[in-house]
Amino acid sequence: VNRRENFAGSCADYAEQGLKTLLKSPKVIYCRAFVSEANAPIQDATCYGYYNYPGSLDTVDMFEEQLVSLGTHRLAKKPGGGLARPDLEQAEKIGRGGGYGMWADPRIKTK
Repeated sequence: VNRRENFAGSCADYAEQGLKTLLKSPKVIYCRAFVSEANAPIQDATCYGYYNYPGSLDTVDMFEEQLVSLGTHRLAKKPGGGLARPDLEQAEKIGRGGGYGMWADPRIKTK
């Protein structure tokens, strides 16, 4: 539940809605995969969107960073408890600190 955004539904639905919203307006989407992970059972890729809004500056945003900082996604943890994507830790702190997305729901643990 996110009353501020008038949303009620599952976490999966909220995450899907966040991704669909993010994918509506980029003019170009590009992803980087890592050759070093070619044979790994789980592979990481990072995706970016190029956004062009006439009359304003163009921007390139990392999808993962945007989704985590907006609170539609949270960081996964490795089996040992460490973050799967430590490079996104600051983005999650932004979402938690601002009470964005899922972090607006008091039932979501903040630690």
